[in-house]
Amino acid sequence: MCIRDRVSTQSTGVRRIAKMSRLLFGMLMLATAPALAEDYQPTWSSLDSRPNPPWYQQARFGIKIHWGPYSVPGYGALGQYAEQYARFYRVGTEDCGTAANPISAGCDTARLHHAAYGDRSYLEFESEFNPVLYNATEWVEVFKAGGAQYIYMTAKHSDGFALWPSAWRTGRNSVDTIGRDLFGELMGAVEQAGLYKGVFYEIEDYFRFGCSYQINASGQALQSVRCPWGGSDEGFPDGFAADYVVGTLIPELKDLVNKYRPHYLYADGDWSGSDDFLRTKPFLAWLFNESPVKDIVVINDRWGNTTRTHHGGTYLCEYDPTCKYNHAFAVTQGFGKSFGYNRNEEKTVKWCDWNLVNGDGHCPVSTAVSYADAAECCTHTNTSGLVSLLARTVSKGGNLELNLGPTGDGRLPESMTVPLLGLGRWLKVNGEAIYGSQGFPFGRS
Repeated sequence: MCIRDRVSTQSTGVRRIAKMSRLLFGMLMLATAPALAEDYQPTWSSLDSRPNPPWYQQARFGIKIHWGPYSVPGYGALGQYAEQYARFYRVGTEDCGTAANPISAGCDTARLHHAAYGDRSYLEFESEFNPVLYNATEWVEVFKAGGAQYIYMTAKHSDGFALWPSAWRTGRNSVDTIGRDLFGELMGAVEQAGLYKGVFYEIEDYFRFGCSYQINASGQALQSVRCPWGGSDEGFPDGFAADYVVGTLIPELKDLVNKYRPHYLYADGDWSGSDDFLRTKPFLAWLFNESPVKDIVVINDRWGNTTRTHHGGTYLCEYDPTCKYNHAFAVTQGFGKSFGYNRNEEKTVKWCDWNLVNGDGHCPVSTAVSYADAAECCTHTNTSGLVSLLARTVSKGGNLELNLGPTGDGRLPESMTVPLLGLGRWLKVNGEAIYGSQGFPFGRS
């Protein structure tokens, strides 16, 4: 046999081996891949039968970000969510805390706004929201150094301002106001860093669709007469669902999915209506069957006012580190008590372990009124507390989703980055016990 024949025979053998290797690899992938390729129907029994893609359990630790025009005033009573500034800033201070105005939590916000901004509308903060110090790559470097495996941010919160170029919010999105796709910049940086990315979308919209105290386009306070608390969808104007839910909410969700290809889709504001009213199930059937992320996306449980801890890919425990389910779940909380940046928490930072005071490291706030006079209160969780929180959560089979609230100009507060980076150093040594952990088999009930 000549050299040419030997080379030809060897080449043929190599090609056969390579072909066989590819075939075996493909068979292995089919055997180990989750059973996601199924035609899911718009019913909870069908949608809930879909298994979570395996990345979610492997990741175990994620970062959530609340950011928007509410970060410009960046204010709320201690114990209050500062991202709800637009809800509370004009509740009416003359009868705060009385039976006529029971939302006492909003009184501090209303007083601050009146003193600092007078009669200005919340809408003016949207034009001032120009985060010149925002660098998405630098943010992601910090989160990755802190050990996070997935990152998601508010694309739109309840104030109705979009951080991406939503075609349904002309003049009220960051591209129209400052020429930047703030959300897209972060998603690109997350992808570049090799991490998983996600979308936070608030169903509630104070200006168009929401509950409790509303504000109209002129900034006037209106008490809602159409809020479907308690599972009822009554009280909405005729055609409202077609106008907002079908005409804006669902198209925006699909736009976010198609544009940014998220691994995680986190809905909130689920109290705004039932899952039927919100057209949740048909949307999720599209997400699981037809969308570009149908094989990789994980969803939470906030898709209607009766869906929490009943439906969805992962159940959420908000500021409840003791929770556990025989189902995928996540403990989600901030370093302090607010998700959005709250300068009230930043005035005098006091770190402590999450489990030192009344179970969570912070003072009990049953009425969400200021607890600044209580000496034992913490404002932020420290590294030791984060380690304990993460380890306890993962030991029960859950994920930890830790929230940061950047400032209005785009900075990450040191009150949050210092303990986060400390957690990252701990994970470099001990991450093997966290990432991909199954949880203690007797710790879930």
